[in-house]
Amino acid sequence: MAAAMQALEVVLMQRTTEGYGDSEGTRSLLGLVEECERTKDVAAALETFCLGEGDALPLLRAGLGRLEPVLRGASASDSWIEKLEKVLEGDGGKVTDGEVKIGYFLVAVASLLVFVRANVTGPPAEAVGEDPEACAREDGAGARSKGEEGKAMSRKWILKHMSVDGEYVAGKPELVGYLCTASTIFRGVDFADSSDVELATAPWWKLRTLHLHQKLLSKNSATLKESLVQLAKELSKTFRDKDEDLWGKGCLAALEMECAMVMQTYHCVNEASDFIGMASDRLGMDLRQTGVMGKRTVHQVDAKAQMVLLTERKAGENSSSAAEREDEKLPKDWLMEGLDQEDILLLPRLEGEEEEVTDLSHAEQALVLLWLVQVSKNQARTDLQSWEMMPYVQCIFKQDPPGAFAKMAATLHAARFERERNRTRERSLVRMEKLVEALALPTPSVSMRISGAFTIAFPPLPLFQKEYGEQLLSNAMVGNALIVFEKYEQWDNLIVCYQLLQKTAQAQKLINDRLEESPDDPRLWCALGDVTKDDSCYVKAWERSGKRHARAQRSLAASAMRNDDYKPAIESWELALALNPLHPSGWFAVGYCYMRENREDDALKAFTRVTQLNSENAEAWNNLAALHMKRRTWKMAFAALKEAVRLRRESWQLWDNYIEAGLRCGHVMLGVYGLQKVIAMESCHKVNLFSLELLLRIIRDAKHSGSSGAKTKVEKSGDISDEDLKTLEIHDSDDEEEGQEQATSAFENDLPAAGSKEWKAMEEKILDILKKFAATSAAGHQLWRIFGSYYKMVESYASMKEMYLKESRALLGLQWKGDEELFSRIVQSSADLLDAAIKCTEANPEDKSGVSSLKYHFKGIVKQASNHFEDSSDLKELKKVLERAESICN
Repeated sequence: MAAAMQALEVVLMQRTTEGYGDSEGTRSLLGLVEECERTKDVAAALETFCLGEGDALPLLRAGLGRLEPVLRGASASDSWIEKLEKVLEGDGGKVTDGEVKIGYFLVAVASLLVFVRANVTGPPAEAVGEDPEACAREDGAGARSKGEEGKAMSRKWILKHMSVDGEYVAGKPELVGYLCTASTIFRGVDFADSSDVELATAPWWKLRTLHLHQKLLSKNSATLKESLVQLAKELSKTFRDKDEDLWGKGCLAALEMECAMVMQTYHCVNEASDFIGMASDRLGMDLRQTGVMGKRTVHQVDAKAQMVLLTERKAGENSSSAAEREDEKLPKDWLMEGLDQEDILLLPRLEGEEEEVTDLSHAEQALVLLWLVQVSKNQARTDLQSWEMMPYVQCIFKQDPPGAFAKMAATLHAARFERERNRTRERSLVRMEKLVEALALPTPSVSMRISGAFTIAFPPLPLFQKEYGEQLLSNAMVGNALIVFEKYEQWDNLIVCYQLLQKTAQAQKLINDRLEESPDDPRLWCALGDVTKDDSCYVKAWERSGKRHARAQRSLAASAMRNDDYKPAIESWELALALNPLHPSGWFAVGYCYMRENREDDALKAFTRVTQLNSENAEAWNNLAALHMKRRTWKMAFAALKEAVRLRRESWQLWDNYIEAGLRCGHVMLGVYGLQKVIAMESCHKVNLFSLELLLRIIRDAKHSGSSGAKTKVEKSGDISDEDLKTLEIHDSDDEEEGQEQATSAFENDLPAAGSKEWKAMEEKILDILKKFAATSAAGHQLWRIFGSYYKMVESYASMKEMYLKESRALLGLQWKGDEELFSRIVQSSADLLDAAIKCTEANPEDKSGVSSLKYHFKGIVKQASNHFEDSSDLKELKKVLERAESICN
């Protein structure tokens, strides 16, 4: 019995991962299933699925046959899902009868496979109704559940069974009852409970079911995340040492890839990378990108470097080509016919091409596509990203032949990359249209598509059709997009279409008609609120959902924010986030509301939560840094700004804050690097020169001390008020307390030794930065003063005098008469200018022309200032400066 059950599980897993067809190993395993008395009735159904057309309905019927004894007492008025729930509740999840446990397992697995066929891989099965129990009958009774009764049943199941943490299904999936069946069984049956039947893969199938459920929801769910992450870790340990000869390397690697996909869904990039590394090691395959000379366009004359992906097998690893295990052959130009009519080639023509592997197995192709997703999540989104991703797609296209589902996924990625470029936007739309057709056409069969359905990322049908509709909309095909959105009940997008067509009244009528059929659907009430701009619709959605529809509160919060009413917005956001805390945009919005309400402690926690959920949110890192800068916790601010500038390297504001925070933490050389990045930007003239002045002050103090690592006293930035500082309490961590001390006391800097070769190189870099700033519109009195400070530090007094003279003239060019603060700066500038001239005279005592010319400069300032600042102490100081100049000349 144990051998037969293990064989059954292995065959199912191999068929859905590596696509094993009519091989000797598969038939041997099927023989074990048939020979066992307790599983022989399943053998024919299993053979149909594995060696036939991939139809899972016979497996469903076999499973239901074993469940007849436990379902016999259920009420006939109950729906199928209600029967299951009541039976499982009565048993408490404990199933001691091995036959019944096998029945539950087969029903759940088969139901999931039917749902995947209808919503992920295609093609749709014929005569399959909404009710799994009725559809599994061989008398064809399932067809009766396909009318209005079936639609009503489907809507009921979507609302009651598919909502998790206040998040509802996005759109309208097909045959949702089958996913509900699988989810109900895997949640309700304890397959690990002791009995004479051991089902090692039950948690694996549960992982697949819950992950697909998560993909269908509008937002990530905290409940599903907890379950999926725990399952992934447990499965990795359980299957790590399984017999590769029995299970197959590809099958065991598939588990690690599926765990990686779970981690990617929840933005756990490091954990995903670990699982991908384990899968790569198991398959013995390495990937590396390199450049090869080639041509990308039809009319290109000279070859240019083209990025390609090379797949390398480790020593001793042999090919396990997918082509050998398929009864059918995939047409080489499938999904690509007619795409070569444009100037840009589908695949670059390479010259001197390195030897490439073109016989990757299904698992190896899935690994290539998994790496593609991982690389995109590992780096900030830039204009070059699509060029770095495309080699992974081209690697799949070069396979001879590729797996059917792998090619579908690669085509989708190619369409996403190409829609970003004007020259290939039309081709991108054609690719999407071909995918829409492929999902509906009967060829290639589901038996060719099923391998990779769980190891390759591909959106479920409602989300794929939504993406297709959005692309139609971006190409101004509003009418076609409207049809797609209405069919799959993408209400938000549908409203946009009607608004573009200026037919808002029709949108309202359509939603009202749907509400007559489903008055308790909170998604429809929210859509009505979007159309009418009536907050009472969102309140109605909240009430009709039993206060479980997070989107309703999010809409109320957004409405309040538009009216600058932040207190009720906070209340609504808190209710929504209490239901589903895995919503980065929600935490960001409530953080903004907290800031507007001066609740900075709460804002800090909110933005921290955003970065925990999505580490790629540059705005959240920036806001987090701004709060820490206001608190003067510079270490924390600098850590946040490092992430922010990594994600948005083109933002001069982020770099400006990065420089200041770095300098206040003692990272002087990083401050110099930051200034080099800023000066290379077109917007460098907008930068506040405070950081540049602070840098010069730190370097000057270090030079005067005569050693590296000098302690520098840094004053607080002028943009942080003492009043703000008095109202803040810092109690988040020890690091923050250290940061506060650092903000007001001396710190160790990372400068090289004064006078060393590295020091001189640093001075040259700073001089270059100053010259570049001087060549921009940022050149003003503040910059000339900083420039003068630099020349004073390097003891170049003639240049110092020239810079201070420029500063003085720049100040006199302003509206300073009557402005005491500006006049005070002019007086200070005059004193510095005279000191610089005296330094020049000391170097050459015979030449006093420099001071002599300044005497007339000072006289002119005194004459003008006397009419406006007669009793000013600053005027007295200016007269003293003039007297000093006259005494030197005499």
